[in-house]
Amino acid sequence: MIGKLPSLQELDLSSNDLSDHFMSLTLSEFNSSNSVSVFYLSGNRFTSSAIFRCLVNFSPNLVTLDLRFNLLEGPIPYEFSKAMNSLENLYLARNKLKGGLSFNQITGTLSSNLYTFTSLRTLYLDHNMLNGTIPRDLQFPSYLVTLDISYSSLKGVLTKSHFANMPKLKHLDISNNSLALRFNHNWIPPFQLKSINMRSCPIPSWIGIELQQLKVLSLRSNQFSGSLSLHLCNLTSIQFLDLSLNNLGGEILKCFKNLIAMAQESFSIYPYNIYSIGVVYVKEFDLNAFLMWKGVEQIFKNTRLLLKGIDLSNNQLVGEIPAELGTLIELVSLNLSRNNLTGEIPLQIGQLRLVEFLNLSRNHFFGPIPSSLAQIDRQMMLDLSHNNLSGKIPIGTQLQSFDASSYEENLNLCGKPLEKKCPEEEESHKHQAIFEEEKDSLFSKGFYWSMALGFITGFWGVFGTILFNRSWRHAYFRFLSNVANTIYVNMIVNAIKCKRSLKG
Repeated sequence: MIGKLPSLQELDLSSNDLSDHFMSLTLSEFNSSNSVSVFYLSGNRFTSSAIFRCLVNFSPNLVTLDLRFNLLEGPIPYEFSKAMNSLENLYLARNKLKGGLSFNQITGTLSSNLYTFTSLRTLYLDHNMLNGTIPRDLQFPSYLVTLDISYSSLKGVLTKSHFANMPKLKHLDISNNSLALRFNHNWIPPFQLKSINMRSCPIPSWIGIELQQLKVLSLRSNQFSGSLSLHLCNLTSIQFLDLSLNNLGGEILKCFKNLIAMAQESFSIYPYNIYSIGVVYVKEFDLNAFLMWKGVEQIFKNTRLLLKGIDLSNNQLVGEIPAELGTLIELVSLNLSRNNLTGEIPLQIGQLRLVEFLNLSRNHFFGPIPSSLAQIDRQMMLDLSHNNLSGKIPIGTQLQSFDASSYEENLNLCGKPLEKKCPEEEESHKHQAIFEEEKDSLFSKGFYWSMALGFITGFWGVFGTILFNRSWRHAYFRFLSNVANTIYVNMIVNAIKCKRSLKG
C-alpha cells in the first residue's frame, strides 16, 4: 500500500513491536516510495544491523532516521553511510551497539567512514555499548550541529584534527567516557559551542577563552585541581555551571559577577532545539541538570525552569562567599556544599529572590543566619546543616517550615523548627511563668480579702444596727417572736386536721 503513495514524505512506525522479520519482508515492497524523507522506527524490536541495508533499498533519500530504543547490534554496513547522502538526522541512542571502532566493527558510525554522511546534522549514539579507541583519522561530518556519544566506554584522545572541519557544531556531549581532549593553548576552535557536557572527562584549556558564547558547562566528576580559572569569568552567556565533584581549591571568584546571563532577566534561557533544514521536524536537545542534594545526585529534566545555576559542591574551596554572588539575581540553584568555606553567610544572599535550591551544608560558616533569607518567599529547598551557625533562626515566610535536618549540627543555633530554645525565649518564658504565678497569688489574696470584708460588712451592717439602735432591736425581736408564733399555730392546726381526717 505504501508503495502506491509516491508522494509520501513522512512515515511513522514507531512503538509497534516490529521485528527484523517485518523489515526483510516488507521494506522490499516499499521501494517505489523513494519520496519518504522522514522515517520513525523507534521503540521496536529490531536487532540485526541488516536493517540498514533494507533502508538503503527502501529510500536512499532519507533526511531523518530514528532507530532509538531498539536492540540493534552488529556492524553498520559501509554502503549505508555511502548511500545516505541526504541523511541529516540519525538517532541510534539506547541500543546495544558495541565493539571496537575499526572499519568492519559494529560502530561504523564512529569509524573513518563517518564523514561520508555529508548532510548529517544531528548524531545521537549515547547510551550504547561503544568501546575501543577513537581512530586518529576519524573525521566527523562537516555540517554536524549536535554530537552525542555519551555514556559509552570510548577511549583515546580527541585532537583539533577531529574537529577541524566542524564549523557548525553547537552541542557536544562526550560525558561518561574515558576520552581526553588535547589542544594547543593557541588553538582557535572553528565552532562556537552553545553547550558542552564533559562529565568524567579531562578539562580542555581553551574553555573560557574561546567559548565565550557557551551557555551550559558541565565538568563535574573529574580530577581537576588548583584554583578556579579566572577565564571562567569570561563566560558572560553561561547559564548553568557545574564544576562539582573535583579537587578544586582556592576561593570563589569575585568576578563571577561578570556572569551577566545569571544576573539579568533579559537573558532568556536558550531554547535547545535543533531545526532540520528542509524538514518539518524539531528535536529537543536532551540536556539534563544534575544536582547534588544531601549527598544524593538528583536529575532535573525540566532544564528550562532550572537551567540558571552554579554547582561548586564537593571540592576543596576555601574563604568566604563573595558578596558579589548576590548580584546573580536570576539564579535558581546554588550549591556550595561539602567544601571548606568559612566566614559569615553574606547578607546579599537574600537578594537571590528566584532561588529554589540553596545548599551551603558541610562547610565552616559561623555567625547568624542572615535575616535577608527570611524575605525569600519562593518554595525552596534549603540545607544549612553541619556548619557552626549560631543565634536565632530568623522568623520569615518559610524558614520555620523546613525540616529540622536543614539546620542540624549547628550547635549554637536555636529557635523553630529546632527543639532548642533561644536564651531570650527561655527568659521570656520564665518571666511569663513568674507573672502568671504572681497573678494567681494576687487573685487568691484578693478573693480572701473580699470574703473577709464582705463578712464584716454584712455582719456589722445588720447586727451592729440591731445592737446599737434600741427601737430597731425591739422591732427585730418582736418580728422573730411573731414568726415563731405563726409557725407554731400553723403546726397545731395542721396536726388537728390530720387527726380528724384519720378518724373520719
